[in-house]
Formats: sequence, structure tokens, C-alpha cells
Amino acid sequence: MLPPGIAIGRNPAERRELKQAETDGLSWRQYQELCSSSLVSVARESDSAALFEWTRGTSRVEILGHGDFNGDGFQDLLLHVSQWPGYDHSVKAKAQLVTRLSAGRLFPLE
Repeated sequence: MLPPGIAIGRNPAERRELKQAETDGLSWRQYQELCSSSLVSVARESDSAALFEWTRGTSRVEILGHGDFNGDGFQDLLLHVSQWPGYDHSVKAKAQLVTRLSAGRLFPLE
């Protein structure tokens, strides 16, 4: 289950909403649904990348690497996330390091 923090906030209000979604323990998908964007499909692009089609845009998530980057004994993921809304041609992208908070739950590292 991916954390909402892998989404890219395009403005201060969206960034606040993302922080609140993380505090509330929501998943990335639950956060998207709160934003009136339902998951339409997921397509595998390669062994390390997937394309997520939402009703309000597209996201691409690629695993750049994995390992215990923070020394806590759990495998972490280094992700590259690209996101573009369905109404715009601009693309936002970021690298995101996520680690396990508990079994089945991930959270972003600042």
C-alpha cells in the first residue's frame, strides 16, 4: 500500500491536504478518491515501472532502487513519480524515498 505522500501537490492547499492524508493514515488510492479521482487502470510498463490511469489524470511510478537506506532493518524503496492531470499538459515529477512503518504500510521519508 503506497502512502498519499507520493502524490505531487501542485499548490500549497494540495500539499496541506497530502500532509493531512498522511496524518490520517490514508493510502495513495484513498487520497486520490477523496480528490474525486478514481483508479481506472494500472499498466505494467517494465519490471520496475507502472502507469496508473485515474479519472482525473495519470501517474507513473518507477522503482529506482531498494535497500535499507535509513538503517532501520527494513527494505526501503526509492521511487520516481511523474504525475500529469487530465486537463493539462504539464508534468510534475519527484523522487521519493519510502520506508515501512508497519506490516503492509509505507510512509515517505522527509
